[in-house]
Amino acid sequence: MTETFPCAWAPLTDELYRNYHDTEWGVPERDGRALWEKLQLDGMQAGLAWITILRKRDSIREEFDNFDPEKIARWTPARAAKALTNPGIIRSPKKVEAVIGNAQAYLAMEEAGEGFSDYCWRVVGGTPTINKWKHFRDAPTQTSWSAAMSKDLKKRGFKFVGPTIVYAWAQAVGMVNDHDVACPRHIAVQETLFMKASLIAAALIALPTLVACATSSIDQTNRAEAWSRCRTAPNPETRDRCIETEMALMTARQEREAASRAERRKAAEESQAIHEAQGISREDARQTTDSGLRLPDE
Repeated sequence: MTETFPCAWAPLTDELYRNYHDTEWGVPERDGRALWEKLQLDGMQAGLAWITILRKRDSIREEFDNFDPEKIARWTPARAAKALTNPGIIRSPKKVEAVIGNAQAYLAMEEAGEGFSDYCWRVVGGTPTINKWKHFRDAPTQTSWSAAMSKDLKKRGFKFVGPTIVYAWAQAVGMVNDHDVACPRHIAVQETLFMKASLIAAALIALPTLVACATSSIDQTNRAEAWSRCRTAPNPETRDRCIETEMALMTARQEREAASRAERRKAAEESQAIHEAQGISREDARQTTDSGLRLPDE
């Protein structure tokens, strides 16, 4: 029987650290808001030890409105100043400002129809990368794909998302399994993933149909083939370059879609102005449009 040894970075003598290792670290997280929260906490860690964040985490959550992006995005300078008086958080003006800006960037993505969870998980092809390190120090502190994701996040307005922070975050949220191979959690987090396999499989089966509703079948096929090539690349370097290229293409496509939505909103506003000029109520216009009938000419 193979002996098991928990990862050495979480001391057995530190109950808080060990509990984090045993119940949270490396477990695949699919909730977009939770992924965003963890990224903010990792950003706050910059220059500090993670145990410092763990010990303050409850206070940080309370001060930062339980990491509700909609609330934080509306913080005023006065609200930020109030937070900085709280000794239970990381009292760095730059980090507080970064969380506010990151909340706004998160909401901008959601408004553009881009779920944060989908965005994050696409980087690793939708499923966790299972590594087999003998010791936690064998794992990298950053990779070419974490550098590519960092660059893309910064382009979107995020701060405190350097390549090292992004990789540490990806380890924590289970996008990569970097538990030591001798650690019981190396297998346990995979079992957690397998328990959700039927739900994930169902989602993957439905995905092509959902995508087809928004895009042409040709575009759908091309994207599916591209991501398939990324996942089956012969070596990590080629795979990372492929992912970086696909992320750039994805961003360009989303910008086009956002522009298209803006044009539709403008057209709807112009149409409403015409309706109002003709004395047609908003409700009547909506009913007429939804029925597929043309508005009468006057």
